[in-house]
Order: sequence, then C-alpha cells, then structure tokens
Amino acid sequence: MMKVTAAILERNGKVLICRRPQNKTLGGLWEFPGGKIEAEESPKDCLKRELQEELGIEQADIGEYLGTYHYHGLNNQIELYAYRVPYPHGQIALHEHEDAKWIKINDHIEFEFAPIDEDIIDTLLITTLE
Repeated sequence: MMKVTAAILERNGKVLICRRPQNKTLGGLWEFPGGKIEAEESPKDCLKRELQEELGIEQADIGEYLGTYHYHGLNNQIELYAYRVPYPHGQIALHEHEDAKWIKINDHIEFEFAPIDEDIIDTLLITTLE
C-alpha cells in the first residue's frame, strides 16, 4: 500500500488546488498538493518536503490533522493523510503541476478531482458547515 500526504492550504477562506500534468497518472485532474511518504519519514515531514518541492513553500506550519483516506484501484492501494496548512505567504512556484487555483470549497463542483481528493472535499464541506 502506498502512503501519501495531502495539504489543505488555506488562505482568506479559500483552499489551494493543483492540476496534475497530462502525462502523469490521473493527468488533468485536480488534487490537493502532497506526495509519497519516503522510508523513515513521518507524514508531517513528508508534507513539508513535498510543499517545498512542488510549490516552493520553504516553511510550512502543518496544522490540524483532517483524517486518513483510502483508495483501492485496480493496480494500487493508497492511504492518504490529510492536514490543514495555513498558507505562510509569498508566491507559489509550480514545479510539478500544470495549474493551481485558490477556490472556495463550495466551488469544487466546477473542477474534476482525483477520487481520493473527493473524499477530502466531503470532509471539508462538513467541517465548513459546522
């Protein structure tokens, strides 16, 4: 089972979503930034590393743990750990994605997300309404 992380970057009531490159698995779909956990790496350390590699965010303060999500595809199984991350400041540099947008979570229906990220959206919608 592949273990991965996702950051729910938040700024001014919006979250950051990123579009996967067309030439990758699930190309063109939107997702929350993050990536694979390496050996001997904690989920939070992985997320800090991935945010730096993917978006050029040097110092991320990993916040509230949102939950663990599972995806069972034909060829893979994924366990994803999601965390809220307040956006520190500065410009985002796209090193691995085709595009990025700040959206209100209720506007998610305008975008096609990777399946496991749809589960995170469900959590965000519930916690936003509370």
